[in-house]
Amino acid sequence: MIDKEVISSAGEADRKKERKTLSKRQKAIISVLVQMGGQPVTLSAISEKLSVSSRTILRELSVVEEWMSENDFRFVRKRGTGVALEETPENLALVEELLDIEKETIHYSKDDRRARILGSLFFAVSPIKAYSFTSTYDISEGTLYSDLDVLDKWLEDYNIKINRRPGLGIFITGEEANRRQAIVNAVFEFFDVNRLPAIIDDHDYEGPVKDWKKHPLIPFFKKEILEFAREAFSYCEEALQLNYVDSSRINLINRVSLAIYRMINFRYLQSMPTGVDNIANTREYALAVELGSRISETFNMDVPEEEIAHLTTYLLTLRVWTPSSGMDDPLKTINTRYIVLSMVGVVEQMTEIPFRSDSIMIDDLAAHIEAMQKRLALDLIPGNAQGSIIKEKYPSIYSAVETACEVLREVIYPKDLKESDIGFIAMHFAAAAERLQKNARKMAVVVVCPVGIASSRMLAASLVRSFPEIEIRNISSAFAIDEEQLKKDGIDLIISTAEIHTTFPHICVDRVLQVQDKMRIKNALNEINLQHLQERMTRKTELAGSLSIDNIRIMADLGTEIVELTEHFRIVPVKSVASVDELIQIAAQALSDSESARQELMEGFRNREKISDTYVKEMEISLLHCKTDEVEHSRFIYLALQEPLMGDKGRIRGAVVMTVPASAKDEIIIEPIGRLSALLVENERFLQALFEQDTTAGIRYIEKALVKYYQHEVIKIMEV
Repeated sequence: MIDKEVISSAGEADRKKERKTLSKRQKAIISVLVQMGGQPVTLSAISEKLSVSSRTILRELSVVEEWMSENDFRFVRKRGTGVALEETPENLALVEELLDIEKETIHYSKDDRRARILGSLFFAVSPIKAYSFTSTYDISEGTLYSDLDVLDKWLEDYNIKINRRPGLGIFITGEEANRRQAIVNAVFEFFDVNRLPAIIDDHDYEGPVKDWKKHPLIPFFKKEILEFAREAFSYCEEALQLNYVDSSRINLINRVSLAIYRMINFRYLQSMPTGVDNIANTREYALAVELGSRISETFNMDVPEEEIAHLTTYLLTLRVWTPSSGMDDPLKTINTRYIVLSMVGVVEQMTEIPFRSDSIMIDDLAAHIEAMQKRLALDLIPGNAQGSIIKEKYPSIYSAVETACEVLREVIYPKDLKESDIGFIAMHFAAAAERLQKNARKMAVVVVCPVGIASSRMLAASLVRSFPEIEIRNISSAFAIDEEQLKKDGIDLIISTAEIHTTFPHICVDRVLQVQDKMRIKNALNEINLQHLQERMTRKTELAGSLSIDNIRIMADLGTEIVELTEHFRIVPVKSVASVDELIQIAAQALSDSESARQELMEGFRNREKISDTYVKEMEISLLHCKTDEVEHSRFIYLALQEPLMGDKGRIRGAVVMTVPASAKDEIIIEPIGRLSALLVENERFLQALFEQDTTAGIRYIEKALVKYYQHEVIKIMEV
């Protein structure tokens, strides 16, 4: 038995010399064991208290156990109950004294060390001596140069090079635009993205967030810069009337904060982004100009045109929670659906999984492909998609997706399609496979994941597969948690991949569920089940009570729009035309009896034709469309040419004509016309009915598609 007299000054020196040095986290684990007074504690309980994963605690235990052994304390692992420090109260007090005198060292994992070295190089104002790194991280020069080799390889995609000059030091070279792109992606890939929401929202409290803010990769997250960037994001959502995914929020705030920080330090962009010919005509460009003015006023500096152009590209490539309606560019919607359905066909054939039946995946993947094409056109490199995890857990799906991506390579240069792109696409298929396997859900759960749609869907599907009693009610933003609304909606639990700040019952897990995560979820579900069994039994009968007048009004407007589209659908026979402009004139006549309205409609169709050709080669149709207040409701008609028009790019058998009111703001009202754009691709029989001038069949297919969409929206409102 040990008592305090054992520690004499000489003995203490000997013991300190022999003892295993502890990190801050290891000392914190021992403190938890001391606080338990000899009683066992589970790894999940320790991980929750220290705000780290159970896997991290498990990795640290070997050092803790060794330290205990060196100091003659009894550390035990008890199967099924956890770990414990089985000592008398006197010896537990002695452990605390030893911790107080223990010299604390900081141990970095290999990945964290490399991330910190990379951050230091990104933001250094002069070359850094090798000794600075070797002494800071307690590594040899050989280890440092090995780290630099790995980082140099990673930076190749960005045309950035790490230079090592004897006598001068280590520094990086590369264009400013490439540096910024690399920095943003490094934050996503090397920094724990689940920490970012707390850092971005600048929580003022002691603990992990305070330490995270000191990371060399994110020196641009200054309080005043973050405050501006958060307001800028909210302004963008409101101005563009969009609801971005959490990863888009993090991405934009990263980029705006970094741009401001670099300009403050006189690091300006020197070149325009690629593919900028038409961005000056976009609403995103006008918004970027406004943000530039606000940056200039707030931080008292000039914002050059190059910065405005790059900010525009970021806004153009951000992703939203819901797919676009397709009315802004139905031709692109049709082309994207062709790509998606071709890819789905390949994956279905190779895996024998009916992915085409999963409309959620089709919509999500179409939105992802559209955003990806914008990003590739602007030479923006994607972040990390955890492709290795998908490849390991879903090897057959990943392999099939790799093959299916040959469809994309017919549209996108092969060198542009990176492994991370394939990983993101595979995520969508993996999530769909999980959904198709399990549909029984009972426990009301909201999933929160800041990384994006595919990752959120995959986690939700994985939860349902592991816990058939779970019902995923919603996939929510980490920044939009409303506790009162969650209670009203009968939600039992939030399952999040990021630390969230709420008193509502919640659990934090890894995106790919580990054994410890599943144990914690199971315990939480058992407890909730005991407390709310009767409430869950009656929930379905109470759902109608969650409807509001606003919900009813929206659904009534949507119903009206669907009825208008269906009742006014027509197939108009046209003997022959000499040009597309003549088709435009006939389309305007078919939509209105007013001469002034016809002129407005023709101008709208012609303006859209000037932007890009509306001919769809695969369908042999022209796609005439515009937004105009000359129509009170959406319209969809087909002009059937009895004699095809031979154009420069091929034969035109007819024209699909689509219009929506320019004053329509609510996406749910505009969406039905976009659904009909998708129907042209997804149902060949609908297109055939148009060619055969079978109005009855056309109406039948339209009704079926729009009623299905209406039912989907009703269910969403009832379940949210």
